[in-house]
Amino acid sequence: MSIFFLMVFFCGIGLTPIVRMLRGNTVLVCTFLCLLGMTIVAIAPNVSLVGAGVVIAGMGYGALQPLFYNKATQCVNRPSLTTKALSVILTANYSTIVLEPLITQGICKLLHKSVDSTFPFFISVAVCVIFLIFAFLLRHTFIGTISNTYYQKQVNK
Repeated sequence: MSIFFLMVFFCGIGLTPIVRMLRGNTVLVCTFLCLLGMTIVAIAPNVSLVGAGVVIAGMGYGALQPLFYNKATQCVNRPSLTTKALSVILTANYSTIVLEPLITQGICKLLHKSVDSTFPFFISVAVCVIFLIFAFLLRHTFIGTISNTYYQKQVNK
């Protein structure tokens, strides 16, 4: 888990060069990295591959997370509401982390399947596939676009 968050940290720090390189494809590429990483973790036969999958997923999520936070602040019409918008995103994020074991157990019960260590990663793969489809379909809308301020070079006056 710490490798994942280390990659999230590094990609968050280096977000501007990542977005400059990927531009309008940033959300699609980073979502694909999350999908690829979770798939590797789900099917990995050894710890080394699990580590590689975690690094790949962390890189994708590390670039997406600040973009989501930025997009949340753009959804409000008054600057005084930006903190509230961020708190909604953070609440959803951490609530999901807390509820994940219950969701996983519920899905396993519905499918009459026992919970194993890889099943949550297969759920993550399914969620990533769904999100990737929406990201592709909405890539030219407000939801899927990235402000060009990320990849414009600043001019010193």
